[in-house]
Amino acid sequence: MAGFEYAVREGYRSVLTMDADLQHLPEEIPRFYALDNGNRIIIGTRKMNLKIMPIHRLLTNNLTSMIISIFSTQKIRDSQSGYRLIPTKVLKNISLDTIKYDLESEMLFKAGALGCEIVEVPISTVYEGSHSYINPLVDTGRFIRQIWKRIWV
Repeated sequence: MAGFEYAVREGYRSVLTMDADLQHLPEEIPRFYALDNGNRIIIGTRKMNLKIMPIHRLLTNNLTSMIISIFSTQKIRDSQSGYRLIPTKVLKNISLDTIKYDLESEMLFKAGALGCEIVEVPISTVYEGSHSYINPLVDTGRFIRQIWKRIWV
């Protein structure tokens, strides 16, 4: 959040985020900037492949991506990817209230509601040698809370 606030305050056009679990390759950064127009969110989309991705991650990512696609009215295949380029214009216009793994979902729900274009760029699927800090039960509960807010609040 501090990085987002800094980028907005200092007038940057976009912010690039990467997860800290070594699943994102820095050499793929130019792919994001090649699509950057300062108006759309660019999500690094991994191949959903059982040979590479653990089955519980594949299932939960597909389910959350389908739900977020419905609410944002755009096809999003990897909603849980933290490898993203986010325009500061979008950050100025949405209020992010979460700070855990539901931040990715909240951002897409709110950006989609504003009509922000969300596009994908293919990235490598890396799971070897990395450790995920996602708690399936707790973080699924946080995602359900995001859906609940969209429907009832």
